[in-house]
Amino acid sequence: MNRPTHAEWDPIIGEMFHELGREPIASTYAGGVQLASIICGRIVRGAMRPYDGASLIWRRIYYALKEPTELVVFVGLASEWEDCPQCREKHERDIIAAARQFLTAHAASGSQAGRD
Repeated sequence: MNRPTHAEWDPIIGEMFHELGREPIASTYAGGVQLASIICGRIVRGAMRPYDGASLIWRRIYYALKEPTELVVFVGLASEWEDCPQCREKHERDIIAAARQFLTAHAASGSQAGRD
């Protein structure tokens, strides 16, 4: 899936929520942000490798939400991680910092960020 439509992504996002043991959210955007928050929480806690989380946000959520600017940092850092093997530790620290910032920015929304 290169540039999926909402019709193609809605079932995937619903399946991702099911795998996490959660009910899907009616809004694709809100669901994608909540999934990104869950992934960021796992990155920050060390339950998910930084690159894996950033890559998941990039490849599964970023395009589904029509490339929102609030997720572009994960696209850039995951891409840089792939392009520069000798810089990976720095990029992993940067991904963790970006995940913390994302969680802080979305904490006021009352999401379940980082609680999974």
